[in-house]
Amino acid sequence: MTVSIKRQIFSDKSSSNELRDRATLIVDMIDNQGQSNVDARIINSIFKHDNWTQYDEAIILLGNIIRTSNVLNMSPLVLTLIRKYKDLDKEKIEKQRRLAPVGINYLFNFRKLSKEFNKTVLKIISWIKTTSIVPELGIIRELNAYFLAVYEGNISVSTNIKNVLKISGYQNLANDLPN
Repeated sequence: MTVSIKRQIFSDKSSSNELRDRATLIVDMIDNQGQSNVDARIINSIFKHDNWTQYDEAIILLGNIIRTSNVLNMSPLVLTLIRKYKDLDKEKIEKQRRLAPVGINYLFNFRKLSKEFNKTVLKIISWIKTTSIVPELGIIRELNAYFLAVYEGNISVSTNIKNVLKISGYQNLANDLPN
């Protein structure tokens, strides 16, 4: 089924490179039970522009790849975004919705790998705190607060956030969050 959908996407001339890359990532993850063998072509798609940090397509791909690859290899890329976009609230909401998930996905995968509260994690949490306080970014801010609470050992806050996510219909997300 998934290969069939991927074939349809690749055969449709109107499909963007981003859609093709995302299809490749998804099929790869399904075929490998959640472990991706990130295609070098997708990594190259991020860097096809001289200044990749300005292209939404590259930022979205990075956010997706972070969920499926070795997160430690992605640290320099995330830090590059943080340097480029120091204060997220100065960006349009659309841009914030593309940038902040890169940090959240990094935190998600890094926490599964390590309990260490290092400088990169601190920079990402601080960066995501600069998102605008608007309903559209509420879940991003909640997830950021969750990771901060987890790293600080504040179990009551992290448990409360998980419960709110479950009540709000994000049961799978809440259950998948690393402690």
